[in-house]
Amino acid sequence: IMEDFRLVPLVTLAAFLLLCCRSSSARPEASTCGYNACPKPVPGRVNVHLVPHTHDDVGWLMTVDQYYYYQVQFILDTVVEELLINPDRKFTYVEIAYFFRWWREQSADKQAKVKQLVQNGQLQFAQGGWSMDDEAATHYVDIIDQHTQGLRFLNDTFGDCGRPRVAWQVDPFGHSKEHAAMMALMGYDGLYFGRIDYQDQAIRRKTRRMEMVWRASQDIGSPQTDLFSGKLYDGYCQPGGFSFETGDQPVQDDPQLYDFNVEQKVKQFVDMVNTRRQVYSSDHLMLTMGCDFQYQNARKNFKIFDKLIKAVNNRTAAHNVTVYYSTPSCYTKSVHDQNLLWTVKSDDFYPYGFDAHSFLTGFFTSRAALKRYVRTASNQFQAVKQTACLAGLQRDGAEAEERIDPLRQALGVVQHHDGVSGTERQLVAYDYALRISNGIDRAYPVLQSALANLTGDSAAYSGMSTCGLANISYCPFTDSNTDFYLHFYNPVSHPVWHLARIPVTGRYYVVSDEHGQAVMSQTIPVNNGTLRVPERAGAKSTCELVFNVSAIPAMGFAVYRVAAAAPGSPGVSTFTPIRLLFGGYGRGKISASKTKADWLSQHTGCGVPSMAYYYGYPGNNSRAEFRASGAYVLRPTRQTPEQFSLEQIAGVFGPVVNETHLLWSDWAYQVLRKFSNNGDSLQYNENELTVGPIPYDANTGREVIVRYDSQLSSSATFYTDANGRQVMRRVRDYRPSWPLQQTEKVAGNYYPVPSQIFINQSDGASFTVLTDRSEGGSSINDGQIEIMLHRITARDDALGLGEALQEKGSDGRGLVVKVTHWFAADQSLSSASRRRRELANRRYREPLIGYLTAEPKVKRWSGLRRPLPENVQVVTLDDWRGPNTKLLRLEHLYQTGEHPALSQPVTVALGQMFATFDILGAMELSLAANQYLASMQRLQWRTTAAGGSADQNAAREAVERRQLDQNLTVTLRPMQLRTFVVQVQYL
Repeated sequence: IMEDFRLVPLVTLAAFLLLCCRSSSARPEASTCGYNACPKPVPGRVNVHLVPHTHDDVGWLMTVDQYYYYQVQFILDTVVEELLINPDRKFTYVEIAYFFRWWREQSADKQAKVKQLVQNGQLQFAQGGWSMDDEAATHYVDIIDQHTQGLRFLNDTFGDCGRPRVAWQVDPFGHSKEHAAMMALMGYDGLYFGRIDYQDQAIRRKTRRMEMVWRASQDIGSPQTDLFSGKLYDGYCQPGGFSFETGDQPVQDDPQLYDFNVEQKVKQFVDMVNTRRQVYSSDHLMLTMGCDFQYQNARKNFKIFDKLIKAVNNRTAAHNVTVYYSTPSCYTKSVHDQNLLWTVKSDDFYPYGFDAHSFLTGFFTSRAALKRYVRTASNQFQAVKQTACLAGLQRDGAEAEERIDPLRQALGVVQHHDGVSGTERQLVAYDYALRISNGIDRAYPVLQSALANLTGDSAAYSGMSTCGLANISYCPFTDSNTDFYLHFYNPVSHPVWHLARIPVTGRYYVVSDEHGQAVMSQTIPVNNGTLRVPERAGAKSTCELVFNVSAIPAMGFAVYRVAAAAPGSPGVSTFTPIRLLFGGYGRGKISASKTKADWLSQHTGCGVPSMAYYYGYPGNNSRAEFRASGAYVLRPTRQTPEQFSLEQIAGVFGPVVNETHLLWSDWAYQVLRKFSNNGDSLQYNENELTVGPIPYDANTGREVIVRYDSQLSSSATFYTDANGRQVMRRVRDYRPSWPLQQTEKVAGNYYPVPSQIFINQSDGASFTVLTDRSEGGSSINDGQIEIMLHRITARDDALGLGEALQEKGSDGRGLVVKVTHWFAADQSLSSASRRRRELANRRYREPLIGYLTAEPKVKRWSGLRRPLPENVQVVTLDDWRGPNTKLLRLEHLYQTGEHPALSQPVTVALGQMFATFDILGAMELSLAANQYLASMQRLQWRTTAAGGSADQNAAREAVERRQLDQNLTVTLRPMQLRTFVVQVQYL
């Protein structure tokens, strides 16, 4: 059978894969779930969709565990009991991280009852990700992974009846265009959110444009990435007067008792409905009846709702309002069926301000260390999954998956909009970091086992170590070893060049490549900025060993040897001390003279990226004009940053790298690096910035930035990426969707920078900065790029967190953060685009370094039989429902028109792509892998702006399916993400 797999007819292949991997519906679909379970609207009336729901943050003021055992378990317990009482009742649930926990605790009888509630449409899920993720600081790989995780659980447990029909992003602080595009590609029919800028909302209310069609990717096109999107009237909680769980007056319908109020409550309800419906276009109105962690006493809510529905509907003739239990998906279907014409939005919803002085742009940078930790953990997660698949570890049992799962869950939880966003309390941030750390510890043996399996060398890899604090030159392994091997695993689908920087205890070493040839290397003393980091306590390293690792194989590895040597030995490293050039203790501050500026420009290859800081406004939050800078809000006291006085300039000159060290203060240290040409066509400079402990007093916080001055004429325009993928054009003091009244020059011009920010000049010149984590950035002045690095605040901003942002290091003082940027200038837009795309891909998927004492048998290996085309990347390679079934995602890295060659469609063959197995058959899935693409049918919407043809799209997809079925080839168009379940045969 396996040998004839490619020849199996499509319908048989689908059935085969369904049994193997259950990646689509796992059981017959009941006719009463999905849209079939929706109440029938009443024509000619105002149809009010009463939507009971709860919003359960996966960590914020308490940890995820605390929220679960204090509150969430009781919500699900009581909701289920109340749904079983009355078949008309409905409830919507979102956060699968909680539902998964609760489900495991239920008896078989309770699980059967819950399945029936899902089958008959009473219990519905919205979004269905592991968490309701942030949209500013998240990376697209993490967004996809956490949705795949949640939706996979729902599909396994409830089949297609458990599939959410709409996305529910009601609490994040701004909304990303790329996130919306991915929601469309996951198959959602609608998206709802609770927050948009106050100026935008005012205009939309006046013009009845609170709902629209979001055209979320011009590259992939319409209708594939068109998404019906709606702004909830006033957030996601109940209307005023109808929050019965928190003490609002209930419906009292017994005339024999005092306080009989049916007429009063009906009038209050109808008046509220009539007010709200004035800002929407259809005959339908959705009322969200729930809020944070509500329904711990579901009986109270549902009993009163039953009375309210009955009272309103008994008086419909008087007010023409009909109300019934509903869900966001049922509301979406009802609105769709009216076949109205909708306006189109093609920009995004950043930045988000809720009044004239409260722009939620501080969280783009808040908890910078956690943001970096999430990024590095995600990269390790991808590498572990890749190697486990390539090695076929699942053939030996489920241990590998069980070891990987804690990291999968930890990363799914931290994507939450009060997780990686940095808007959680300090104890919760610690909890997120602990979960990630434990997850990495659990998953690392899988990497060791996979490499041992791939190379047949368990002796070497069983002792492989990692150094998680190498960025601060702390590595216990190199503290105690002077002759060792370095294993560089490259998760990228192409060979990469890597500049290694290894903490060492000596000055002289010989570095040998996989062929035993000496590699040019250089040792540099650990700089003063790093030496002051308190987490280095106990470190013995005195130097950093720097060398180039050339062309690490695609999805593979190279092994180098490092051995201590005597000075003058053949191939020995060059020791390059840090030499003081200008300034010094007792010499006073350095003046900004032309001599110093010329020297810096000569030795860094650019203008000087300078450090500065804003003072955060210490308001009391009593009114908008007194809003304090906090974990969410960025609000500088002055719109011009405070400048440091440069104290010292030092230099390092060597064969691998030249460095310029700038001491701005005892808490701000900067190292600019210019690398020698190592054969890599993608050259760049590096800027390492060590910030902290930031001085603090009771009245003043500080927001630390770096400014790059390119001298380009950028015409108030700059560009940032959205979640690591499509690029967004930004114009200072401007919004594409409405006439902006700018009230905060800095905060109102800050945008998320998940991976890159750049400016262009009309002649094609470009200047780019690539970040190592998500940060906030802008171009406050023409020719400049400004990025916020680290921040502390003196006050809370009164948005619910209840504590100021004041992170502490291991010594109890302010946290020290080390940030690294890559930056480069280009003379043409096409060369700049190639550099940005390739380096951003490398930046996220950095090589993983393993430290070994035993010499590995295999020094160089690739998991691909040949590198993929330069514009194609394997996003996901993961085990899926059995040892011979895998989940494979591919992406096109470029947008339309970015590069004359690399922005073109590209075709790849799947069959013999990987080195350890053949792909025998494939079926294409939705982006989140919970539907077969061929059967995915999304609602189509009429729009005021012409889009693509649904028929043309269907025809193109049919061609792609034939291409996949007949010869296992896949064509990727610009920005396209394609997901497959594949059947493999190991070699």
